[in-house]
Amino acid sequence: MEPSLTTFNAVLNPTAAFKDYNVADHLPNTTCWDNSWLNPKNRVDSYEAEDRGQWHLDGIDIDCTRFFIVPTFAICKPPMRIDIFLADHTDLKSLPYAFAPFSPARLSPVQINNVPVRNHILRALNYWSAKQLEFEPDYWRMPFGSRIVIENLCADFRSVSIQTVSDYQIEQSWFSIRALQQKWQFAVHLWPQTINIDQLQFVHQYHECITLVRIPSRHEHQLLVFKSLTRDIKHMYQELMNLIGTESHPNLIGRPLYIVEKSCRFGGKRGVCGFILEYFPLGNLRAALSQNCVGGVPLTLKDQFRLAREVTAALIHVNSQPLGFYPDLKPDNIMLVHRASEVHATLIDLEQRGGWYSWSPPEVYYLEYIEQICSSGLSDHVTERYRNLLRDLSHSRMPNGIFSRHHSSYQGYSIPWLSLPPAQRERAQVFMLGKLLWCIFERRGSINCSLGFDTFREDAGVLGFPHFQQCPLELRDCIRACTAGAPEWQGRFRPLKMEGGLLVLTERNREDQIERTDRGVILREAKRWWQKEMKDAEMVL
Repeated sequence: MEPSLTTFNAVLNPTAAFKDYNVADHLPNTTCWDNSWLNPKNRVDSYEAEDRGQWHLDGIDIDCTRFFIVPTFAICKPPMRIDIFLADHTDLKSLPYAFAPFSPARLSPVQINNVPVRNHILRALNYWSAKQLEFEPDYWRMPFGSRIVIENLCADFRSVSIQTVSDYQIEQSWFSIRALQQKWQFAVHLWPQTINIDQLQFVHQYHECITLVRIPSRHEHQLLVFKSLTRDIKHMYQELMNLIGTESHPNLIGRPLYIVEKSCRFGGKRGVCGFILEYFPLGNLRAALSQNCVGGVPLTLKDQFRLAREVTAALIHVNSQPLGFYPDLKPDNIMLVHRASEVHATLIDLEQRGGWYSWSPPEVYYLEYIEQICSSGLSDHVTERYRNLLRDLSHSRMPNGIFSRHHSSYQGYSIPWLSLPPAQRERAQVFMLGKLLWCIFERRGSINCSLGFDTFREDAGVLGFPHFQQCPLELRDCIRACTAGAPEWQGRFRPLKMEGGLLVLTERNREDQIERTDRGVILREAKRWWQKEMKDAEMVL
């Protein structure tokens, strides 16, 4: 089954337990000549890049609906975080054929630069922006975090409908630096210096919240990270508070170098739109484990033990601080740096909003399932039942006012984690540490278990947790003890995996190769698996 946008809800989301998906929803509508791939009007005339293109693509977000594309005139200018979005109603069922081998859900931000759809989208943007009489001035007049929306993505780039959407709400939701100082009451010497966004020069958009920038007036040619958010902005402030209020540690991300301000387009208020962090050119642990090297140098067993000790030390430190716990441990959140000719680990991301299903213990991800269903738009009967369950848990275990915009707590907003007593919270972190140790000593960049958004970006063709091949024998019992309670130890494995760029049934579910790739069988198996997961969740909670 080719990964696609509709596949997310059909097989990788707990809402699959409550929906009946038609196989036709995952196939292009080609039953009539007007929609047929054989019809010349539905064929892409060229995938070649234009020599004088006016747009630059850096990658895509994990949800596959946001493209990190900027006009070339915006490079080396202040980052305005104006991304390209596919409209919610965009019909993409024909893309796996028309734009083969395009499937955005399984492509990393780097890989998408090597597929035909990249040039097709850029040609559509070039054609559209060239028709706008004052596009560049209009672009700079848009508020921070506004959107450019692709209403339809079709074979003829000239027929692609594109609109700009100015969003003033993002800037209006910012706090001023003075408001944050009054709210958090940190000592004056702890606050980083404040700079204006006009001093930043855009270089590259790595991620929804990570922009690579330069600040020539202060750091000449040094690359730095500008961290910002254009949705769920409370998590940006959450991390800023944690970074300022947490004592330093050699294996934990340090305090921001600067806090970044911007004047709002409407009203003139100066708000905090992000902050500047150190850039780690060696990349993260996931890439190093997938490639079995750091900066071209192979990882040694000594390196593995050093990294494991340093991450553990960072976790112990976090637990001694007001944060109290770390809920998103995974190789992606461990950056690598060379010091004294050795590679060392730095733990990043202090938003405290939780992690992927595949890394969390059952007592956490069961609650995350329920949170997802409560905001999914399912029938009132289903959502009301789970909202009541979540409300009961919230009232009995959660602090009052946690979801208020003015809520201040180092520990964040995650219901699953905040609802755990301290001892269980520590146990949940040990569980994640055990999975990380498995990755480090098995030299695997991904855990390859459970189902979720990270499934499409797993390291394909390798064994997943909890199988051992390379891990030292002395460590295997430790990992088993840390991850006790994982369903895999009880013989309960997910029904699907990535193989050859396709989502297929695992061998233990089906032996017949044709049936393993059959869409109807995959949809049924996924629904059956999620129904069992939700039943277990209700029993445990």
